[in-house]
Amino acid sequence: MEMNNLKDAFNKLKYGEDAFQELMRWRIRRVILVLPHYDAWILEHDAKLSDQIVGEYHQLNLTTVPRLITVSDGEEALEMLKKQPFDLMIIGVRVGELSSGELAEKAKQLQKDLAVLMLLSSRSDLAAIEGGHPEGNMHIDARFLWTGDSRLFLAMIKYVEDLRNAPDDTEDGRVGVLMVVEDSIPFYSAYLPLLYGEIMTQTQRLIAEEMNDSDKYWRMRTRPKVLLARTWEEAVRLGERYREALIGIVSDVAFSRGGGIDERAGFSLVERLRDLEVNVPVLFQSSDDSLAPDARKHGARFQGKLSGNLHRGIRRFLLEELGFGDFVFCSPDGKELKRVRT
Repeated sequence: MEMNNLKDAFNKLKYGEDAFQELMRWRIRRVILVLPHYDAWILEHDAKLSDQIVGEYHQLNLTTVPRLITVSDGEEALEMLKKQPFDLMIIGVRVGELSSGELAEKAKQLQKDLAVLMLLSSRSDLAAIEGGHPEGNMHIDARFLWTGDSRLFLAMIKYVEDLRNAPDDTEDGRVGVLMVVEDSIPFYSAYLPLLYGEIMTQTQRLIAEEMNDSDKYWRMRTRPKVLLARTWEEAVRLGERYREALIGIVSDVAFSRGGGIDERAGFSLVERLRDLEVNVPVLFQSSDDSLAPDARKHGARFQGKLSGNLHRGIRRFLLEELGFGDFVFCSPDGKELKRVRT
């Protein structure tokens, strides 16, 4: 190989490595949990939270396992924030004398880039905060319901990281975006851990032939970002902002639009985005199976929320629609002619 050709080859390889290293620059490294003693004990004793998070990160070849620090009330948390930096605060409904909203506001005054998520410990907590704006207090970034699945914490961490990194990582088409539209806190609290797990598993499968662990580590950063929208308006904003990066949509059918529930908001959303020339695969999910024909009329897949096949449904969507699966060549009548492994 001539010297100029060798130099060009090296520069291309080096550019690829540098591009991977530029991804996911913002990472969650320190998390403070603000939970009553009993809730904290349940998480650590029953869920073995710390061990589970470390295990999940190692299993998925993820580095920079976040450090978790637990305190029992808001005042103690604020004192911690005065002394050391944190990336994420997870708070319960009851955080001592301060309300959860007051704690979130004071925390962000101390550390303006701090993400604040609320963790509801039970359905009674959910009932207590329902009504009004989908996210209640403006200083709380999102709410989740504890499902007994420790993978929820990984999903909460990745939810924040994806939201923060998406603007930079999607430049120049380096990383795609999968938009999830869902306003049910219990449903997305159960669904996002499943979705993130499947995306990471399929990404690992695609990079299994990489030369070494270092290459695998950097290429794991190219997985699609998962962005959650809880209202029609929020979904339209995300669709407009990431129209060039959007690779797929997973959406409920009935959700909030204009301050009330629109029973066909999902269909309207897809129509609006297609008017903007956003033509990507869509998976509708609903507890009303009678909506399946309408979903197909919109050129989308349909998955019943109550079918018990959610995991299989999202796996098929990733494999068959979003490029995680094999390339399949078919005849005009749909018969498979040839399959090429990716």
